[in-house]
Amino acid sequence: MFQYANQPQSISRVLDNGIRLFLSGFRSVVGLALISAIISSVPNLFGPSQQPGQALAPGQMQGFFGIMLIATVVGFVFYNAIIIRLDANASDRQLSLGDSLSIGLKKLLPVLVGMILYVIAVMLGSIVLLVPGIILMMSLFFYPMLIVVDNHGILDALKTSHRLVWGNWWRTSTVLMVPAALMMVIYIALGFVTGVTAGLTGGVEQTTGMPITLTLFSIAVGTIGGPLFYAIMLVQLHDLKLRKQGLDLEQRLEAG
Repeated sequence: MFQYANQPQSISRVLDNGIRLFLSGFRSVVGLALISAIISSVPNLFGPSQQPGQALAPGQMQGFFGIMLIATVVGFVFYNAIIIRLDANASDRQLSLGDSLSIGLKKLLPVLVGMILYVIAVMLGSIVLLVPGIILMMSLFFYPMLIVVDNHGILDALKTSHRLVWGNWWRTSTVLMVPAALMMVIYIALGFVTGVTAGLTGGVEQTTGMPITLTLFSIAVGTIGGPLFYAIMLVQLHDLKLRKQGLDLEQRLEAG
C-alpha cells in the first residue's frame, strides 16, 4: 500500500513515488480512466469531414463543438473521480466508486469555473508579457486538485496553488514535464504510425478509417497515461505542501 512521504523528496523520488501511487491505485481507477478516455475521444469520431474545394457547413461546426463541449463537461466528472480515488488510496481511506463519482459531480462546477479563471489569468499574463503567462500556467496548475481533494474554494484554490508553487517553480515544472513529454512522444508516434499505415495501404476505405484506429490507440494511451499523470501531480502537490510547511515553521522559529 502506497503512502505519501512525510518529508520533502528529491525530483527523482517524487517521480518514483508518483509511479508507485499509479501502480498501487490503478486497479481502483482503471474503469474510470477508460470511460474518461472514451468520452474524451468521442469528438474525434464525429469531426466534420471536408471534401477538397468545399467549405464546411455552419451546422457541421456547431454540432462538432456541441459534442466537444458535452464531452469536456462529462469528462471532468470522471477526472475528478480519478483524482479523489487516487488520493484516497494514498491516504489509506476507503472510498466507493459511487462516492468517487458523487464527489466528482459535486466538484464539477467549481473546477469548470476555476478552469475559466485559469485560462483568463494565463492569457492576460501572456498578453502583458510571455513570461508571466508561462509562470502562471504552472503556478496555478494545481487548482483542480486543491478543489477536489482539499475542498478549497475556487479563488482560494488558485491562490493556494500559486503560493505553493512559488519558490519551487522549476522543480515543479521539471517533475510535470517528464510525464507530459512522454505522453507527447507517444501521441506523435501513434499519429506517425497511423499516417504511414494509411499511406502504404492507400484507398479511401483505409483513409476514412484512420480516425477510428487513432482514436482506439488514444483511448488505450489515455486510460494509462491519465492516472499516471494525476498520480505524479498528487505526489508533487503533497511535496509542495511539505516544503511550504517547513518554510513556514522556519520563519516562525526565526521570528520567535
